Amino acid sequence: MIGEYEELLVDLEFSQTAYTAALIAEEQARAEARRKSRYLAIHIPPTLSQAPQYPQRFVLSALAGVFLFALWAVLALIGYNIRDRR
Repeated sequence: MIGEYEELLVDLEFSQTAYTAALIAEEQARAEARRKSRYLAIHIPPTLSQAPQYPQRFVLSALAGVFLFALWAVLALIGYNIRDRR
């Protein structure tokens, strides 16, 4: 019984030491993550673009034209269908 008790005590001490080391490693990792997340360096100063990317007026105008033509075509077909049934 005493041998088992001493073995359990050794396991307990080993586990406590490992747990303490894990807690310290976790705290160090968190501190390192906090330190790295606050680092910000500006490498290239911001400039204005030479040509705007958005809004793409030509693309939007072309899409609007296509959809308006499609709407007109559908309405015209509906109108012709109604007129032919009379």
